[in-house]
Amino acid sequence: MKYISEYPEPDGFIYLLSPYSDPSMIVRTVRYVVTRTAVAYIITTGFSVYSPIVHNHEVALGHNIDGSSDFWNVLNVPFLKTCSEGWVLMIDGWESSQGIQWEVEYLKTIGKKVQYVYLDEAQIDLLMVEQ
Repeated sequence: MKYISEYPEPDGFIYLLSPYSDPSMIVRTVRYVVTRTAVAYIITTGFSVYSPIVHNHEVALGHNIDGSSDFWNVLNVPFLKTCSEGWVLMIDGWESSQGIQWEVEYLKTIGKKVQYVYLDEAQIDLLMVEQ
């Protein structure tokens, strides 16, 4: 494992995959806050990152958008196509997330690299899992 601060800067932006959907608004909000923290860590490293959760959480709440994963998948395809690589944020729910499973398969199908990262709050950084 290595910290993302030791990772070579990608040519373009990173698409950050993280779980979101859950019947509980509390779970969705916690996932949003943790993902937002990860985005902050990534941008302070100097990398460009797009997170559909961070970008869309407030919009969905403020405008009563409760789209299905199919709804969100269609909206995220342009970002998946144009990112340099995808990073899966390994927080509670990531392994069972249908959205993440779909996004990982899509990224692999179009030949994009997929990395797995998790928060190391003691170091205020993200650790990348070696594959």
